[in-house]
Amino acid sequence: MLILSGIRVDAASVSGKISNEKGEPLGFASVYAEGTALGTTATADGFYKPELKPGKYSIIFRHVGYKTLEKSIEVSTENISLDVQLEQQNVILRW
Repeated sequence: MLILSGIRVDAASVSGKISNEKGEPLGFASVYAEGTALGTTATADGFYKPELKPGKYSIIFRHVGYKTLEKSIEVSTENISLDVQLEQQNVILRW
């Protein structure tokens, strides 16, 4: 039998919704902490929630057809709510 007591896990969550300029959800956008292997993919409704340990992070938000957005955050033991809007990226294809 294994009994664990007095164990503290310092992890907070960062969560929010990713949408476009019209407020429409951007499903399956990539969300990750730059320079780490920590990240997640947003749900079909644009919600995301990567688990991060306390520290300073540059969070990168990416979706095909939209400009990449970077937000700096500092995670403590408190949960953070961070909703973001991505700006559409216009691309001109030349033949």
